[in-house]
Amino acid sequence: MTTAPKHKTTPSTKTTREQRLKSVKESKIPF
Repeated sequence: MTTAPKHKTTPSTKTTREQRLKSVKESKIPF
């Protein structure tokens, strides 16, 4: 993953938010 180094510098909160946003977009479910 190219986001490996970024994940370390970026807070887990932001990563979770982005991951959830991606999941919501893929699942198309209002979260």
